[in-house]
Amino acid sequence: MPYIEVYDDQTLQKISSYEDADDLGHKNKLFCTKFDIENPNIVYSGGWDRNLNIWDIRAGQGLQGTIYGPMICGEGIDVNPKTHQILTGSQTPDEPLQLWDIRTLGLIRTFDWKGKDPHGGSSVYSCKFMKPEKSAVFAVGSNKNAAKVFSVDTGEMLLDLTDMDPIIASSSVVACDTSSQGRTVIVGSATGAIHVKNITITLAD
Repeated sequence: MPYIEVYDDQTLQKISSYEDADDLGHKNKLFCTKFDIENPNIVYSGGWDRNLNIWDIRAGQGLQGTIYGPMICGEGIDVNPKTHQILTGSQTPDEPLQLWDIRTLGLIRTFDWKGKDPHGGSSVYSCKFMKPEKSAVFAVGSNKNAAKVFSVDTGEMLLDLTDMDPIIASSSVVACDTSSQGRTVIVGSATGAIHVKNITITLAD
C-alpha cells in the first residue's frame, strides 16, 4: 500500500511515516504531495485512487480529512492557504481542473476546460496558482495537449497558450510553473522541450 514518509531536510532523519494509515489511506499509486506553506505540519497527497488526503505530521495526528474525486497523475496539487483553497489537476477529461474548499472539503468549481470544443478534454498533469496574488491558475495537460490560464473568481478561461504557440500542442504537456510576478509561464513537454512565454492576462474587477 502506498504511504507517506516525512524527513528533516537538515538531519535527513525520518520524522513521520504513515505506513499503517486507516481505511482512508491511499490504495493505489501516489503521485504528489504538497506542504501547506502557512502551516508546515499539514501535507496534502493524491494519486490514482482518487483520494486527496490531508495529513497532520505532528506525532499521533495523521489523517485529517479526504476529498474524493481527483485522479492525480503528476504535480497536480496546489494550495492557497490564505483563501482556504486546493487546486487539483486530474486524469479525468470531463473534470480535469477543480477548486476545493479546505475547510468544508467541498467542491468550489470545476473549470470549463473544453469550452466550445466537445473533444477538447485533457488529462491535467500539473497545475499552479499563479503568483503573486494567486487570483489565476495555470494548468497543462495531454490527450488534447493544452496549457491554459483561468480566473479563480469567475472560472473564465483567460488564455490558451496553444493560441500563442501551436508547437506547445505538438506533444504531451506534463509540467508547468510561473514566475514570482506571474508575468512568465514555463511549460515542460514529454519530449523534454521547455517553453518559456511572457504573458499578459486581464482579470475582472
